[in-house]
Amino acid sequence: MLWIQRKPLLAAFLAIVAFVVINLASEKLSNARLDLTDEKLFTLSKGSEVVLTEMQDRPIQVTFYYSSSLGKEIPTYGAFASRVRDMLKEFEAVSNGGMVLREIDPKPFSAEEDEAVENGMEGLPLEAGGDKVYFGMSVVYADEAGEVAGSPEGEGPIVSAIPFFQIERETFLEYDMMKAIYTIGNPDLPVVGVITETTMFGDPYAQMQGQQMVPWAAIGQAQDFFQIEQISRPEDFLDIQPDMLLVAHPGNLPDDMQYAIDQFMMRGGKAVFMMDPWFESKGNGYAPDRSDGSAEKLFTKWGIEISETQVVGDKNIARQVNGGTDGQVFAAPYIVWLQPELNNLNQNDPTLADVDNLLLPSAGAIMQSDDSPLVMEPLITTTSDAKLVPISELRERGVMKLLEDYQAGEAAPYVVAARFHGKVDTAFPEGEPPLTEDQLAEIEEERKALEEAGEPIPERVQRYLEHKASSDGDINVILIADADFMADRFWVRVQDFFGQQVMTPFADNGAFMLGMLESLNGSGELMSLRSRGISARPFTVISDIQRNAEEEFRAQEQMLSARLVEIEQQLAELQGGGDANLVGQAKEETEQAIEAFTQDMLNIRQELRSVNLALREDIEALEANVKFVNIALVPIIIVIVAIMTGIIRRRRYR
Repeated sequence: MLWIQRKPLLAAFLAIVAFVVINLASEKLSNARLDLTDEKLFTLSKGSEVVLTEMQDRPIQVTFYYSSSLGKEIPTYGAFASRVRDMLKEFEAVSNGGMVLREIDPKPFSAEEDEAVENGMEGLPLEAGGDKVYFGMSVVYADEAGEVAGSPEGEGPIVSAIPFFQIERETFLEYDMMKAIYTIGNPDLPVVGVITETTMFGDPYAQMQGQQMVPWAAIGQAQDFFQIEQISRPEDFLDIQPDMLLVAHPGNLPDDMQYAIDQFMMRGGKAVFMMDPWFESKGNGYAPDRSDGSAEKLFTKWGIEISETQVVGDKNIARQVNGGTDGQVFAAPYIVWLQPELNNLNQNDPTLADVDNLLLPSAGAIMQSDDSPLVMEPLITTTSDAKLVPISELRERGVMKLLEDYQAGEAAPYVVAARFHGKVDTAFPEGEPPLTEDQLAEIEEERKALEEAGEPIPERVQRYLEHKASSDGDINVILIADADFMADRFWVRVQDFFGQQVMTPFADNGAFMLGMLESLNGSGELMSLRSRGISARPFTVISDIQRNAEEEFRAQEQMLSARLVEIEQQLAELQGGGDANLVGQAKEETEQAIEAFTQDMLNIRQELRSVNLALREDIEALEANVKFVNIALVPIIIVIVAIMTGIIRRRRYR
């Protein structure tokens, strides 16, 4: 300080330099942010950043409609609104001028409320007959001054909106908002041709009963980013001109449909195949069925095979279900319902980059022949203890019987989903397959009808493009040996919210399907716009202890359960007087027998409770230790280290 006082000019110069450096640094770091949340709630995905940056060429205006009274009355909505607001500000900062953000509090009977309704906001009353509140956002094109403008194509203002933010979809916040922004900037959606015999587009039987056909949630989600068209005959390929295919449990494909798919792939086609050896989601109470030879000629040519008589069972990654019968309820792993853990997923593939919680019911095993022309990249695999379970056993055996008979397999981990690419030759070297007798008969019947009616007979419509003997380039195929995972009951709960269908996913199945389509579409920025699902990362140590405990006590539990059912039946017979051997007994002896059976039943139930308690003891002890280490032990260690450091320093000072 003394030196500085003696050099006033130098001190002033240093002060000026410090002032300039600080201001320059503050300008450079004005957009710098640090996300310290555990799940990086405010860190945007790379795809979102790309989409927002591209908005500089076509600016947009995002309006956040939020009624402050909603947050005052329901604090949870107030906290959620703060997160929405913060993320929108993050969008605006990343867009670098491509997005203009404004916020409006629509008061009742105001011009702002009229604007909110006009832009698609859904007003909800806090109480019966009360004023409506709003909590949504709209997206429109804007000019350089930030005012609403027409679209670049001159079609007038286009509005994309989220009518009302749902707290249940908080984990999908970035997905929902970026979907609204992406939609307005990308009106031309890629076309996905769907070949299926499932009810994913709605149940025709329900329609015959006068009910509305409701598509699966996965299809509804995909329609936000793709134009979904169903293909039922070869001519549809020419009419629809799909950019990619989704072939999901198609049934037994006739040769003409396989040829149409083959020729689509020869032109550098891209397709997702979901081939299920045991399809459980047929609907209307129908029994599960198999895809026997669905695309046999194609897969044989490509050197790919899925067993048609077996599914994969893996106790280590099995979904817990109710293993009880006759009213008994207890958890047990259903070995053929697979819930892959992170080390079973190919995290290097963008399709699975943000997917960590899947449920694949009764999936098959994918195998590749040595002479296959394609390169296989596994996406989802089992553990090395997996085994193949004959489908006949699924018909005859329940959850517990399959578990009792389970013996770890000797093969390497099975592949249940994979990506294939490479050049291939056609599976139909002789060209277009001839028409079948049924097709010829149908054509002849149509010709006769037109002839009898005196109407002109048209020429046959072209069914295929020019035949190709080999692919123009690499074909790209994603194959999953399961189709059930798309059905609603395996990944999402759909509820009615004031006339809107609100999806609350409990697994990432929908995100996985959307990710596959996005991956084949080659749209890099879309990869991280899909739902991130629920971040359920299993604690593998606890899972192992739970499995070991269940195996140790399961036999005792089953024995007690069986004894309990037997005693309950005998007790019912005594009380109802249905047993002929007991009808003649004296009333007093019958009452004594009932009392003895009742006591036995109570004793067994107490033993069952003790067994169930023992199942949880190891897990609860481990959880208590983990909590102690995280909550108490680490701070205690820090305090001890600080005290010891202080003592050492004090001794050195002395």
